[in-house]
Amino acid sequence: MQGFAEDSPSEDALEEGDALEAIDGRPVPDVDALDAVLDDIPGGSDVTVSYTRLGAPGSATVTTKSAEDGDGSLLGITILEQPSAPFDVDIQVEDVGGPSAGLMLTLGILDLVGDDDLTGGAIVAGTGTIDADGNVGPIGGITLKMVAAAEIDAELFLVPAGNCEEALGVAEPDFPLARVATLEDALDALADFEAGRTPEPC
Repeated sequence: MQGFAEDSPSEDALEEGDALEAIDGRPVPDVDALDAVLDDIPGGSDVTVSYTRLGAPGSATVTTKSAEDGDGSLLGITILEQPSAPFDVDIQVEDVGGPSAGLMLTLGILDLVGDDDLTGGAIVAGTGTIDADGNVGPIGGITLKMVAAAEIDAELFLVPAGNCEEALGVAEPDFPLARVATLEDALDALADFEAGRTPEPC
């Protein structure tokens, strides 16, 4: 794959942890974009690599190497593709065990860094795993989590779609059960609830 090599060929090399932003002014938001840019650059070219280091922008000049299996260049560094954000997140999860808090932690982060109050002051409970694509997965112990939600006077409970059947088998709770299969579903449910509409039920 273009952009991968063991050693950096330039004395003004990038440092470990730098986030690549552009090559010669062309954005490289992911590995595919980086490959496409390097495919158009002959080996042995001096390129300007724009990066972000600890939140501060910078640039370095790097001399590329010829690609081993075709036209284009290797940048001469090892790339790790991972999500990033223009802010730091510090989550205290000492009392949280397992992945079932994934959805609610995600919503909590969005509530903190976004411009909108996702709950409008309401007490919202919920559960569910979440993956990198925003898919919400089922969890164990949904009935116990519903009991805990009732104890804090929750006004809405977000239920993973895969747990709806089990949740509906419980005596009718004092709060509506909103079915969520994705993060987008959860955001829609919160928006509906705040607007006085009924979220999609289990």
